[in-house]
Amino acid sequence: MSMLRETAKRTPPSLLQSPRFLQNIMQPVVNSVAWPSMTLPVGISVQSDRVAGVPGEWLLPSSSSAEEPSQAERILIWAHGGAFAFCSPGTHRYFLARVAERSELPVFCVDYRKPPAFPFPEPGRDLLAAYRGLRRNRSAGSQKFFLGGDSAGGNLALEVARTVAERSETQEQGSASDCLHGLVLLSPWVDLSDTSLPTWSENKSVDFIPAEQATAIARLYAGARCLDDVQISPGLRSSWPRSLAPVLLEYG
Repeated sequence: MSMLRETAKRTPPSLLQSPRFLQNIMQPVVNSVAWPSMTLPVGISVQSDRVAGVPGEWLLPSSSSAEEPSQAERILIWAHGGAFAFCSPGTHRYFLARVAERSELPVFCVDYRKPPAFPFPEPGRDLLAAYRGLRRNRSAGSQKFFLGGDSAGGNLALEVARTVAERSETQEQGSASDCLHGLVLLSPWVDLSDTSLPTWSENKSVDFIPAEQATAIARLYAGARCLDDVQISPGLRSSWPRSLAPVLLEYG
């Protein structure tokens, strides 16, 4: 991750806005990085899978008694960070292995489609499709689903959680069972329109990417949408569905 951070910081914004550069040079290198299985905590295994046609990988704790990970009593679905365009389940494998180890939950990390080839709304659609696919295949009504994401993945997770909550509220019956049971957001990037607050200069040395590069990546993801559109920057929403899942927010 430190390699990606330094690469993003040193890459001129003009190159980050070049689809040819990203697709032919930067993404093939950055998005192919993966933690070897031998580096993971003891008792955690990795399993590639497709859910509703969406690729991803499971991090499976040995303590899980389910024959299939999708049939576990509780499941965490994760949207990895990486400025929407970068990273993969492989880059987040060690982190999510630790999450699986501590929580004793199977974790499915979604390998969503990425800009510039697939800007908004495709990444979020993949995350939503994976969630719906797992719900359709659930083994029992008591099965619980949690959604999470870090950085840009937190943006996607928050928007999917809102969509799920809003649609569940329009159903006449069973809306409660259609809601997520929890939402985990780690330093979510939920306002893509802002690069002027003092934190951008005060924390420039530790931020994932500087303001100029962040703006370039944000525009790449937003496509034809304005950066202050609440579907692009959900942190700007003034109201939320009453049935939005309980949120655990960590930032700093």
